[in-house]
Amino acid sequence: MKPLAFIFFSVCLPINLQASTIVVCDDVADPAALDPHLSFDNKAYGIFHNVYEGLVRLDKDGNVVPSLAQSWDVIAGQGLRFHLRQGARFHDGTKCDAQAVRESLKRQLKLANSVTLQLGPIRDVIAESTSNLRLDTDEPPEVALRRLAVFGLIVPIPLAASLGERPVGTGPYRFASWKKGAELVLEHNPQHWESQPPYFKRIVFKFIPIEKQIDALINGEVDLVAEIPGTRTLEVAKTRGLKIVKQETLVTHTFWFTNFRGPLARREIRQALNLAINKEDMIRYGALGNGKPLATFSMKGEVGHDPTLAPYPYNPELAKRMLAKAGWPKDFILKMFSTQQSERESRMLKKYFEQVGLKVELEVRPIKDVTRIISENRIRDYDVFANQAPDPLAHVCFLASICLHSRSPASAGGVPGFDELYQKMMQTRDPEEHERLARELDRWIYDEALGLFTYQRIRTFGLKSGLKYSPHFTGMLMNLDQAVMEDEKHER
Repeated sequence: MKPLAFIFFSVCLPINLQASTIVVCDDVADPAALDPHLSFDNKAYGIFHNVYEGLVRLDKDGNVVPSLAQSWDVIAGQGLRFHLRQGARFHDGTKCDAQAVRESLKRQLKLANSVTLQLGPIRDVIAESTSNLRLDTDEPPEVALRRLAVFGLIVPIPLAASLGERPVGTGPYRFASWKKGAELVLEHNPQHWESQPPYFKRIVFKFIPIEKQIDALINGEVDLVAEIPGTRTLEVAKTRGLKIVKQETLVTHTFWFTNFRGPLARREIRQALNLAINKEDMIRYGALGNGKPLATFSMKGEVGHDPTLAPYPYNPELAKRMLAKAGWPKDFILKMFSTQQSERESRMLKKYFEQVGLKVELEVRPIKDVTRIISENRIRDYDVFANQAPDPLAHVCFLASICLHSRSPASAGGVPGFDELYQKMMQTRDPEEHERLARELDRWIYDEALGLFTYQRIRTFGLKSGLKYSPHFTGMLMNLDQAVMEDEKHER
């Protein structure tokens, strides 16, 4: 017969805790696919980084640390040499050696998408032995390492065709099941090279409509919600058994031009649009104070962020005069597209633009639809695209390249002058000169008003009081293997 105390706690513990399972909600819809080489989606990558691994990874504070590579050396003027971890295996049991890593990276470099753009500076990948890999690149090694940590996720090439539905990596968790429209389940990988297994043996990613996520947290259906609306923060904080954790993240609601047709080709017009945006209003009512106004796409903490740039002030009267002087056509309709992640901010921008006399159409869809729109080359059917975007590289190059580079499938086909400035910066290895050129690029984006600049997110997480989780600097759930339950006797 069981001791009475044991029976009591078995009954009172939440079912998630009894099963050593953590249930999280970070999105309203499923990822488009589970192959990390096909496209970049910040929500999906939060899942991917628990299943797949790269040669290196970024810890929660943004430091580059070993992963599949135990160590690495800088080859002056050439690139990097990685010394791979012995015994690493994919979830299907096959070895992950230097040749497997090479094949995976080569596959990525051949694909024409936003992920390829981030790894594009790699010239060659050479397996020098089963445990040594050389990577030739023109970039500064610090930047190359960060790119590899985020985007260089290694997959088994023989299984590449099925990864979209059934992911196989080397990470601390392996794929268990996927009930589309509801949840995706990962389970602990007992063969992982890390000697210390994660506290939670299962992760359940729930896909719940925004308006139902907080209720799911309060009712005990989930243990962690990664996006608490400012309007409900106090409610969560006052709920017994729950707590709020705030983290200043390198995340912004990014609005970029996917078309420079008609009046949008004029700098004065783009500047006027920025003057029509009330950033303080967005932060106050959209995020309930959990944000900081931005001057460009860049944020404090990034390489190349220019702190001397002042955000465009809110001045709708000046915006009206500039639009009239520049000849804004009265019959021109500004076509905006937004993912559900940035719907609230997009509706606010629509209102601001209508207040200065513009006609605006706004279409909102799940982020998984973006992949299809891009692949069908329909992105230029719209003038402005919007999505909540992190900067996992902590460098101005990331968001700028996605929004403005001619090779980016998410751009308007490139902006004259951008590629040259970008290339010069990325090929400069001297740290001081690299920083100077990065700031020069940041200022140029600001002066040309090459985006609609909003605010940096202070991300608000809601979670169980006994759950210890330190959010990643990107705001993505990349490090759930570090989560623990401190008080196993905790009750609601």
